[in-house]
Parts: sequence; C-alpha cells; structure tokens
Amino acid sequence: MEKTGLKKAVFLVFWVAIALIGASSCGPRNTDFARGTHPDQMDRLSGEKSERRIKARAAARSASLHCTIEGECDPAVALIAVATDEGLERCSGVLISEDRVLTNDHCVNKSLSLIGWNTRNRKLPCKGSVFAHFSGDEQRSAQHAGCFEIEFRSGESGINSQDYAIIKLDRSLTDRKPVRIARRGFRDREGARILRVQMDQGGAAGYGGTQNFLPCSASHATFLYPLLNSMDSPLMTFGDCNIQAGNSGAPILNEDGELAGIVQGYLTLKQDPDLEQELREHLLDESYGLVGIGTQTRCMSELNSENAASCVSVPPFSHFFPKTYLDLVGAFEESNLPKAESGEVWSAVPTQTSVRKRFFTAPLCRRSDRFESSELNFKKGINHRFQAEWRVETPASERKAVFTLKESPFSGGSSFVSPDGTLLEVPACR
Repeated sequence: MEKTGLKKAVFLVFWVAIALIGASSCGPRNTDFARGTHPDQMDRLSGEKSERRIKARAAARSASLHCTIEGECDPAVALIAVATDEGLERCSGVLISEDRVLTNDHCVNKSLSLIGWNTRNRKLPCKGSVFAHFSGDEQRSAQHAGCFEIEFRSGESGINSQDYAIIKLDRSLTDRKPVRIARRGFRDREGARILRVQMDQGGAAGYGGTQNFLPCSASHATFLYPLLNSMDSPLMTFGDCNIQAGNSGAPILNEDGELAGIVQGYLTLKQDPDLEQELREHLLDESYGLVGIGTQTRCMSELNSENAASCVSVPPFSHFFPKTYLDLVGAFEESNLPKAESGEVWSAVPTQTSVRKRFFTAPLCRRSDRFESSELNFKKGINHRFQAEWRVETPASERKAVFTLKESPFSGGSSFVSPDGTLLEVPACR
C-alpha cells in the first residue's frame, strides 16, 4: 500500500512540475486551454410545467430503439429516456446484468423523481420517469423496461469528474447477454469501439434512437487534457471519433470486446489569442482534434471495488503551450501508405485504427501526370492535414506512382511509397 501511495504522489508531482515549466516558459497563464461539453440531448417540450411533465413521461415511455444495419446492433445497448421538468432527455446505456443498466449521471440527474433527492446518491426513486429501450433482431423482439430505482449516482460535478449511474430495472431481461466488464484501463492508442445511440428527430417523428457503432482509439496525454496519461486514471480521452447528441453513456469497448468505459462528452479549445499564435507557429494547420472523454470502468467503485482503490486521482486541466506539449509527446510517427485500389476513379484509402487517412485524387486514366491528395492525421488531440501529390513515373505505360508529402511537421518533407518500400502499382485502366 505504501508503494502505491508513493507511486501516486510521484505521478502527480511530476505532471504538476511539467505544467509549471510549460507555463513559465511561455509566460504566466490564468486560464486553462480546454473546456468540456456534454452533448445537448434534451428535447424541450412546450406548455405549462404540469403539461410538460405529462408529455415528458409519455415520451419517455413510448420511445424506441432500432438498428440501421440488421445484425450489427448489440442487444445489450439501450436508449435511456428520462422525463424532466424541461422535457425529454435521451442518452445511451448498456446492460451490465439482467436487470441493471449503466449510463451517465448527468443523464438521470434531472429526472422528475429525483427532485429533492440531490443530496443522496443511492437507491433513488425513478418509477414512471426513466425507461430503458432495447432494439430487436432476428433472435429477440424489441423490449423496454421501466426504472425500479437508481442504485447509484457518482455525483458528477463537471466534464473532468467521474460520471456514471447504475439503474435497476423493474424486471429482468433474461434473453439479452450483458456486456463483460474490463478490469483494466485503456492502453494508449488501443482501438476502441463506441456502441452509441443517435437521437431520431423527435416531435411528430417520435422520440426514438438509432443504434450504430463508432470506431476510434484511446489516446493518453492529449493536447486538450495531457495529464490523463495512465491506464489507472478514472477518466480517459480518445480521438478520431465524433461525439454527438444522444451518445452520453454509450459503452466503449476495448480490443478484447470488454466494456472499458462510457462516453460522457468531449473537449474543445477555449478562445485564446496567445494560444492561437502558438498554434500557428508550431502546428502545420493551426488545428486540434475533437477529443472525446469518458469514465473508465476500471475505476468505477461500484463495478470494480478492488481495482478502483488503486486508481490515481483525476488531475486538473493543464495549460501546456503547443511547443512544450509537442516536446513532451515526442516526434510524430511516419507510416507508409497501404495499397490503394484504382479503376476508372480512385477510391479512398481505408480508415486505419491509429491514423485516419482520406485521399481525394484525380483518376490516372484521364492522363493526368499529377494530382493532389490530402491526409488527416490525428495525433494526441491535434489534427495535421498534409497536402501531398501523386506523380506518375515514366514511362507512363507502366502506371506506377510515387506519393510525395509536400510538408511535414517532423522532417520538413518526406516521400511516402507503397508498403513494400518500392512504388505503388496502379492497375491498368478499364
């Protein structure tokens, strides 16, 4: 236990010292760069307060969840519909036992039944105000269950705090397999799969949701929250994916298919003239990536009581300047291009786990010797968009091309060729 405490202390002291160095090297700072946002997933209803309550309860009870692609929906994923004084709140959730669902605290804390109960975090009333809706498939029908009680609320106090709640349903769902809960946190750059609910339009179209999945990757020490740098942190950040309304509470699966976290929001950059100047000086395109943030199940005391005891505390937002930050995370990694298929029109290079690449090209068959391409590289919360070109080697009849990167933040220019280190063979035109 003494070693664990010492490890936590050393970890915190190290990052505080680094933050102070970064701030002092670039001048005094009074504010943080990042701010957190919960997706807006409230359907505000019209009428007097009593009328809104009636409408909200009816909408929460009648909501539904469906799939976009048959067979690709996880039966454990739920649409959580919550009746509030303002209207209907819709979030994502996931079945963790036959009669218990995990979602965000901020999704349920406005429930009509929780009014006057804000000082408690266990066994809270929710009957008639909170419902969980599950999609159907070839093996099972669509189902919904009411809330018997809210077993636990983490009591979230902002985007940089743990944010989860456990809902006990009013009946068991025996035909749906709950997710397996991970005992470890996300590794840096580990592939992640978000099983999310996207809100339907609402109103006359109904208050339902559509389930689909979103691939992305965990990313320690992002630019917008560099102090989240451990598998043992209660929070994790992830990139290369877009968090939208209704995604709050969505389960995040690790590469082993286990529930390792739930979405709670995303981070954005505060407006700051000094920071914008630094970005122009040190980043290729002055941009930063959308950074998602979630709570890791490894540090949820209600699910992992033994493991959670060894989790480090949540560090505050920091304010590293770009140059200091880039020095900390080290050089950007280069990677060779995968094989690209071509015919009459070139297709986009497939998305990879760690780097999202999109190439827009002119077809070789139109006798163009050069054509432009672009690459979007998400690295630690910063987007780099590289302009590049393909050049057809002579003789043109051989249909070979070289990819040349015009600008690079790490080497001042480099050439990318095919995976085998030679040239990219282009199929003959049809």
